[in-house]
Parts: sequence; structure tokens; C-alpha cells
Amino acid sequence: MNTSTEGTLSNSCEEAPSVPLPKVDDTILPPSPQMYVSKTIAETLGLSANTVRQMLRENKIRSIKVGQQYRVPRAWLIEFIESGGQK
Repeated sequence: MNTSTEGTLSNSCEEAPSVPLPKVDDTILPPSPQMYVSKTIAETLGLSANTVRQMLRENKIRSIKVGQQYRVPRAWLIEFIESGGQK
């Protein structure tokens, strides 16, 4: 049996000090994806992609237009869902 502790793991909790772990939230582990596109929103809400695109064009869902695509930040999508689909 090897008595050297170099390079081996120990089951003893006394060797490593207990350090409280930070709360895992969006600042530690960002949610994925950060921005949603109409297809993903449609799948999430159970709507057709055309309906979601129309809602985006009519500003019923808060969004950012990037080129010809609408992008919805996660926080805005959560806000829309929590409001019951009301702007």
C-alpha cells in the first residue's frame, strides 16, 4: 500500500476547507439561448411561426430587429409569458 498522499484523493473533509458556493443564477451560468428567434418562440408557445412573426411585426412581443430577423431576449420572452401574452 502506498502511504504517500501525493497525487491521490482523500475522503477526509478536514483537508479541504468548506467554502460556500455562490448561488447559480444568470450571472454565474447564463441561460441558453440568450436571444430567441421566431421559430423557437413558436415552438415554446405552441403557436405557428407565422403567428409569432405577425405578433413580432405588430409589436405584441417586445423584440429587437437584426437585419430581417426579430430577436427576443430571454427576459423579454419571460415577461411576455408571465403577462399572459398581454403587452
